[in-house]
Amino acid sequence: MDTARIPLPQGRPAADIIELPDGFVIVLDLPGVSRESLSVELRGTELVVRGRALLAREPGRKPLHLEFGDAEFVRSFTVAHTVDREHIRATFRHGQLELFLPKSHHGKPRTIPVASADTQS
Repeated sequence: MDTARIPLPQGRPAADIIELPDGFVIVLDLPGVSRESLSVELRGTELVVRGRALLAREPGRKPLHLEFGDAEFVRSFTVAHTVDREHIRATFRHGQLELFLPKSHHGKPRTIPVASADTQS
């Protein structure tokens, strides 16, 4: 049976968003998702994460009750103009996806020097 054609139940993975001095980190829990079935796409200002979790099929085992199994996870985030879109990185390990969104120079704080307008005559 080709499970790629069957619509799967959709889930919204839990996510943590952390701000660092040089960027933002988004951590998503994606239980059962393999790296090969994971996609991260940036579409304009929308960052979309998709993944498929497929239950292992073992001969001689007949599932009677499933609370987790085949599922598709989808989550999207709006990317602010302060993010350097060209340098977003993704790392996947042990069922967690970590995205690093670096701040562009527009998003980093900077000190503005103040010139004196006093004139001496």
